[in-house]
Amino acid sequence: MYRRDLLTAEIQKLAQVLAKILRLKNENREDEAQETFDQSLQAFFDLPTDALSLPETEFAALLADRRFDAGKLDYLGQMMHLQFDPSATSAVNINLAKNLLGLYALLENNHHIQSFQNLAIQQQLKKYLSNADH
Repeated sequence: MYRRDLLTAEIQKLAQVLAKILRLKNENREDEAQETFDQSLQAFFDLPTDALSLPETEFAALLADRRFDAGKLDYLGQMMHLQFDPSATSAVNINLAKNLLGLYALLENNHHIQSFQNLAIQQQLKKYLSNADH
């Protein structure tokens, strides 16, 4: 019971952080949003921002090593989606898209978690990667 309460509290904190980052972005306070993102990624996941755009195999190995539970993985996916820019074709953004697809595959295959939101994001990422290859 205690562990579940801790996980619930952590997920609530993550939800608040995501809301704050979105609010800052909507207010065009990009630097502050990025700083909050970086700090939160480090605090909640013990990950530096550049880890999100590692080559696919390295990112998959990192996730396997960290053994995040399904809820935490889902929030990591939401945070990664905040960083994704569908108009950018940089190598960093392409790797981020590939890693996000890998994260969703991990959620589906290992944790049996799917959501309409994640499926819609996956379609967006696949379309982006298809266009980026051309």
